Amino acid sequence: MSASGRAHTAPLHLHDTALQAHTLPEGVVEIPIPRPSSNGNDWRYQMSRLPASALIASLLIIAPYNDSAAQEREYEVTEITDGVYMFRYRAHNAMFVVTGEGVVAFDPISPAAARIYRDQIRTVTSEPIRVIVYSHHHADHISGANELAGGVPIIAHALAREKLAAEPNPDIPLPSRTFTDEMTMFVGGTEIRLLYLGRNHSDNSIVAHLPQKGVIFAVDFVSNDRVGYRDLPGFYFPDLWGSVERLQRLDYHTAIFGHGPPGTKGDVYEQIEYWADLRSWAELAIHAGLSEDEAVEKVDLPDYRAWGGYDDWFKMNARTIYRHYAEGR
Repeated sequence: MSASGRAHTAPLHLHDTALQAHTLPEGVVEIPIPRPSSNGNDWRYQMSRLPASALIASLLIIAPYNDSAAQEREYEVTEITDGVYMFRYRAHNAMFVVTGEGVVAFDPISPAAARIYRDQIRTVTSEPIRVIVYSHHHADHISGANELAGGVPIIAHALAREKLAAEPNPDIPLPSRTFTDEMTMFVGGTEIRLLYLGRNHSDNSIVAHLPQKGVIFAVDFVSNDRVGYRDLPGFYFPDLWGSVERLQRLDYHTAIFGHGPPGTKGDVYEQIEYWADLRSWAELAIHAGLSEDEAVEKVDLPDYRAWGGYDDWFKMNARTIYRHYAEGR
């Protein structure tokens, strides 16, 4: 602390391709980031710099992810790799990264979840939450930031902020910093890339990529052995296919998804195959002159029968894909 009793401040410098604020040199924005001093009683700030060339337990235990056991618990924390954790609350997942200089937390989920999320982070580390990141604008993933860590910077895509500002929600504070294409943070030496890969489940979904860890966090437009949600509300076609292909160009081996168990790059390739098979079915059905109802009544893709949601949502997925191709003829 200074002689006046005020905390010293130093900025966290973030660089990206299209930041909204340019009071500093173009492409640089300052976000004051608090961190406790060694005695734990006052707050100081540390400067982290990103080079101009860079662009981006539960129930008291931490254990490997167990899908069947997860169904018996309301929440849990799973260590994915050193410093990277998945927090699950009911059917929703979030990711947090312990950097040695603070925690970067993604998606508070809900006010109730965020309180548990905050407490579970404390079972892992005494480091403070320094930044919250919203994966996209949907309330079921990002409500509760003030419960998780009030007053810290919140980062999201620029379009997410626009949508949130248009429909204010007291449980969803607006992002304090936005970007349009790519942003990279270095926190405690950990590189975290935030990437916009195009429209998919929304027009503002971003992916977190931790190249040093080989991990991504991708929400709602890919998953591990699960069909798409219901009738694919809000999805953009054919944009989705390109977004997933761009995702696969990233160097990663482990994926944390917004729902369901974590997976691998191979699991995402299986998702690509699923959509390709569904598209082929729709095109063949339309070419054969089958109506939407006739085609959906007959559709079955045996390779995916064991996937989550198949019995309830597969035919809903098929109906939406049929409509997309029928309307495009």
